[in-house]
Amino acid sequence: MTDTNNTALKWCITSSMEKVLPWKAPSCDGAEQMLHALRGERVSFQIAYLWNGRRKSRGQIRLVQGSAAQTAEHMVAAEAMQSVKHTDAAKKAQAAPLSECADKVSVYIRQVLLSPCAYPCHPGADDGYMETRPGLYPDLLREIDANGFSLVASQWRSLWIDLRPGKDVKPGTYVFTFRLEEIHPEAADAGSDSEGSLLAEATIRLQVLGADLPDVPIPHTEWFHCDALANYYHVDVFSERHWELIENFVRTAVDHGCNMLLTPLFTPPLDTAVGGERRTVQLVDVEVVDDVQHHCGAAGSLDIHDLGAQRSQNVQNPDAQGSQDVQDPATFTYRFSFEKLERWVEMARRCGIRYFEMSHLFTQWGAGHAPKIVALVNGKEEKIFGWETQAAKEGYSRFLHLFLAELDKELHKLGIAQDCFFHISDEPSIDHLESYKAAKAIVDDQLKEYRIIDALSDFTFYQTGIIKEPVCGEDHLPAFLENRPEKLWTYYCTAQHTAVPNRFIAQYGCRTRILGILLYKYQIDGFLQWGYNFYNSEYSLYPIDPYNCTDADGAFPSGDPFLVYPGKDGMPESSIRLMLMDEAFADLRAMTLLEQLTDRQTVLACLYEEEVGELRFDKFPHDAEYIRDVRERINRKIYSVLE
Repeated sequence: MTDTNNTALKWCITSSMEKVLPWKAPSCDGAEQMLHALRGERVSFQIAYLWNGRRKSRGQIRLVQGSAAQTAEHMVAAEAMQSVKHTDAAKKAQAAPLSECADKVSVYIRQVLLSPCAYPCHPGADDGYMETRPGLYPDLLREIDANGFSLVASQWRSLWIDLRPGKDVKPGTYVFTFRLEEIHPEAADAGSDSEGSLLAEATIRLQVLGADLPDVPIPHTEWFHCDALANYYHVDVFSERHWELIENFVRTAVDHGCNMLLTPLFTPPLDTAVGGERRTVQLVDVEVVDDVQHHCGAAGSLDIHDLGAQRSQNVQNPDAQGSQDVQDPATFTYRFSFEKLERWVEMARRCGIRYFEMSHLFTQWGAGHAPKIVALVNGKEEKIFGWETQAAKEGYSRFLHLFLAELDKELHKLGIAQDCFFHISDEPSIDHLESYKAAKAIVDDQLKEYRIIDALSDFTFYQTGIIKEPVCGEDHLPAFLENRPEKLWTYYCTAQHTAVPNRFIAQYGCRTRILGILLYKYQIDGFLQWGYNFYNSEYSLYPIDPYNCTDADGAFPSGDPFLVYPGKDGMPESSIRLMLMDEAFADLRAMTLLEQLTDRQTVLACLYEEEVGELRFDKFPHDAEYIRDVRERINRKIYSVLE
């Protein structure tokens, strides 16, 4: 523990893997006085502090050494000589620090706030959780405004600091000293440049290696939920404001290691109650342009009243069979327009997305039905497919054949066909084998040049050969590793709550960070998680406020549904978990770089399994110091090769 002559504050530098609880002194496990980074890599640490004052006060933090001086609430270069005010230029630098500070070390300071965890874990939690009781736990990272950060009496809190060297920064050691001050009430109106009483000075060193952090070597997708943004910000889907919000959130995802984007060709049939609907989010415009005469009224137009009545009957009984399904006529033809999809792809590429993950063509948990698809019918928007549509019905099969033929042309025109992945249905089990086979058979020929991936943990299902590229839950990996497919992905969600890595708020940070090391060791070909910004209840029955509900209203352990919070200005606010995922994938990228410079065995030797035992997804050191030491070994090897 470190302090100054001012006994009002105790403080220490601690690791980004530590979650500082208000009632408990931090362990400082994994803490470093010297950080190491490749060019372009973001490294983080925390200054934890305990305020011993009798009443609440407020503090501010300044960078006073490191060829820079700045107040905490803005991202600036470490070589900048002045504080940066809250200007449009400063906001732009926050969104894209490396483009604004390409030859600098950027410094970004935020306060760590407590988030509600009403459902921190499922029953039967293991010892990888800090706490299992409902409560307030550190997660949200928020910029510090002119009012400073809170000094709460008798509580531990922390400040989160990112250092990120630009692509052109010179290798070497950089020193940063941060000054923590108490803001005096009489000076509160003087602005953030006014000095307060010194509480502490903390110094950290950063060694920048003479190599760039390479790109993420595998596809990494965090499922993106466009409807959640429209609901939370109260905007129309694909209005100009909605497009702005989408881009803000996509850009943050890319900046933290995501390179693949779930693309809603039609409203994704994910976490939706049977018979229920999520808000329509459909990039492809569809128009019904032809139909058989017996489905038409006297004037030769489709009878919308009959269509709607039949839809109502079928929703009540989605498994109903028969010839009365006027919503699924086998003789309809369609016109497809891809203008919104083209805008989506252009936006995603601008943000840095490489891979495009097409939304599922059939419903979740069995592929029994069509996703919700709307179209213009006689000039009016109508739902033409959904829960009432049997997946294997001729009408939907015909629609898919016509649609996929046009989509294939469009993807080649856009130049992304080689980087597109398709889904059939999410999380099928062996009980769904026949329906999944039937659904896949409909599209197999037209998607034979594309990679099809689906979340699948039932090895018996995989053995049928119906899925060539499974996305396996971490807790089911052993069987797949023993009989390894040519391509093998992994994922985690609410179900992977014991033994394996995950990122629930109440879990220790090292349990999230270890992922990168394991992905490298087992040469996993892709990683998927379902909730980048899912702001709904379970089954999407209603929207929730993620600042007050982090568990989909008691369904999933807190933190499972989303990584980012929807900031009031339309910019996402980060979480500790987002930063830990960023660091996990930075570890993977650094290990990939070392392999390129040397060989795979050199990298594996840095894991020193002879000391800690075999690393498995269900068995690894729950120890921040282990991860720190592995990464230091990786960095030292890179340094020695470069020298």
